[in-house]
Amino acid sequence: AFILLFLGPLLGLETLTPEKNPLAWPMTLFGLIGIQTLALVLSTMHLGKPHRFYRAFNNLRYSPVSREVAGIAVFYNFLGAYTLLTALPVFFQWLPASLTQVLVTFTGWGAVLSGLAAIYFMHRIYRIPARPFWNHWQVLTSFYGSMLTLGPLLVLLVYAATQLAAGQSWYAVAPAFAMIMLTGLVLELIGLYFHRKDLLAQGGEGEAAYYQQITKFGKAYLARNLGLAVSALFVIAFAWIENDNVYGLLLWLLVAVLIVISAVVGRALFYALVIPTTMPGAFFWRNQGFQQHARETGLADMPQVGVLPDVH
Repeated sequence: AFILLFLGPLLGLETLTPEKNPLAWPMTLFGLIGIQTLALVLSTMHLGKPHRFYRAFNNLRYSPVSREVAGIAVFYNFLGAYTLLTALPVFFQWLPASLTQVLVTFTGWGAVLSGLAAIYFMHRIYRIPARPFWNHWQVLTSFYGSMLTLGPLLVLLVYAATQLAAGQSWYAVAPAFAMIMLTGLVLELIGLYFHRKDLLAQGGEGEAAYYQQITKFGKAYLARNLGLAVSALFVIAFAWIENDNVYGLLLWLLVAVLIVISAVVGRALFYALVIPTTMPGAFFWRNQGFQQHARETGLADMPQVGVLPDVH
């Protein structure tokens, strides 16, 4: 969302400038700060000792968790500085205009780069060899796909609502935003396709996780995939249907609900299906790696293990 607000005017989307929309601009930026603040609070409170949060910075050299925390902290501060400089310029009139512009450019690019880096290091947290379901580049396409889909969607809805309330046309940015959203949806679908293919090829806990995904969580899995595909079709259709009135906004709201539900279901599956290779009592059904281990060690001779002994 922030990348659009910052780069949009530079790429010719004048609708996104604070001069064109003096209400939507600060409302969106302060809303992003509010969302980020809530996320940081929740992230800190889930720690064993929240008051020791600063220890997360202790291992920047080796830990993707430390790098993610650092990236988010840098992004948060750059976002706050950029918001104050652009949404509340009256407080900085004592500064030379040239210096203010330099600060706006510096904080804007700082937020863009640190935000992208934070998402990358966030994905690195889950690339754990002992978690085959997570140890795949699909995590990266999922995270960046969500960024490309949910960010433009949020900005589009905020600007459409404010411009519609002011009696202005809001359709001008819809095609551009729709193409970005479509890119995010397609990116996520591509990642899911190859994730499925690679899990089945590697066997072990990865294949077991996929089997659980299409059985126990089969309906949720199907609903998520259909939600992404249908959302992509709706985004393509609405991008070229010029509907500047309240009904057009309602159509985009329906698409937003579908996209958000698909994202929530996808994230729930992401955490529910991971099967560790090192955790006692992990899900072993259809796990070829464990079956072989059970036959080699004699565990297969125990009926409660549920693995047929080697009959050859």
